[in-house]
Amino acid sequence: MKTMLITGFKGEIGSQMLKELVKKNSNNQIIALDIAEKNQNHTFKNVEFIQDSITNIDLLQSIFEKHDIDEIYHFVALLSQSSKKNPELAQKINVDSTISIIDLAYDLGLKKKKFTKFFFPSSIAVYGPRKIALASEKDIIKPKSLYGLNKISIEQYGTKKHEQSILNCSGVDFRSLRFPGILSPYNIPTGGTTDYLPQMLHSAKNGLNYVCQVDKKTTLPFITIDNAIRAITQIMSPKSIESKLRSFNVQDFSISAYNFELILREMFSEFQIQYKSNQDMQNIADSWPESLNCELAISFGFSPDREIKKIINNLINLIDV
Repeated sequence: MKTMLITGFKGEIGSQMLKELVKKNSNNQIIALDIAEKNQNHTFKNVEFIQDSITNIDLLQSIFEKHDIDEIYHFVALLSQSSKKNPELAQKINVDSTISIIDLAYDLGLKKKKFTKFFFPSSIAVYGPRKIALASEKDIIKPKSLYGLNKISIEQYGTKKHEQSILNCSGVDFRSLRFPGILSPYNIPTGGTTDYLPQMLHSAKNGLNYVCQVDKKTTLPFITIDNAIRAITQIMSPKSIESKLRSFNVQDFSISAYNFELILREMFSEFQIQYKSNQDMQNIADSWPESLNCELAISFGFSPDREIKKIINNLINLIDV
C-alpha cells in the first residue's frame, strides 16, 4: 500500500490522474488537494479530499507531518495566458509553492531514509526563443513567456534536489514530462496558449463556430489526455530512472490550426472558423517547437499515437453535448 498526494485534482490532467490512481490500486491511500470544491460524485473510499490553496504552507506541512507520503503528483499551475495576466500569483503558485512541496518531499525522504517520488508536469513553454522542429531535451532553453520561465526554474530546482538526494541516498526522486498541448474530450480548457485546438474540437461537436486567436499556419505538438496519463504512469512506475536528465519530451502528433480545421470539417461540414490572431498569444506560439523528439521517453515505454483522424474521431465520440 502506498500513500499518494495529488494536487490540483480538479484540473484537466489532475482529474484524470486521480481516476487512474484510484483504479490502479484501491488499497492506496490518496490525499487530493484543490482550491475548488470536490464533485459530489467523487465518493472514492480511499481518497481524502482537502479544499484549500496550494499557497497554504501550514497546511502542506501538516499533510507531510501526518502522512508518510510515497508519491506526489503536482498539477496545480497557472497556465501561460493566465500567468501573463497575473505574474505575482504565477510566482506564488507555479514557483514558490512548488519549491515548498519539493522541499517537504526531500525532508520526508531524508527523515524516512527513502526516496519520495515527485512528478512535475513541465511544458514545451520551456523552449525558445524561436520555433524549431523535433526539439530534443538538450536544445536551446530560453523561454519568452513567464510560464516557460516558471516551468524551467522548477525543472532545474527539482533536478538539483534530486542530485542532492542521490548523494544522501535518500530524499526526493524528481521526474518530469514536458507536455505539449493536451486534447481532452472531458472539459474545455482556458488560460493556455494551446487551448485553441481542444476548443475547436468542442465547438465543432456542439455545433458552434469558433474564433481562433492564432494564425491558421501555427503548428504545435499535441497529446491526448489518455496518452498523457499513460506517460505519467510509465515514468512513475520504475523504482528508479538511471538518467541525469529528469525532464522528458512527449507528444502524439503535430498539426497546424488549419489542417486540424480541415479534418473537423470532414466530420462537421457546416463548422466555420475565423482566424483573428491575438498578438501576445501568437508571439508565444511562435517561440514554441512545432514538434518534439520523444526518443528518450519512448525508451522508457512511451508510445506516441500518430493516427490523427482516428484520434479526433475517438475524441469527438467522447464529448458530451
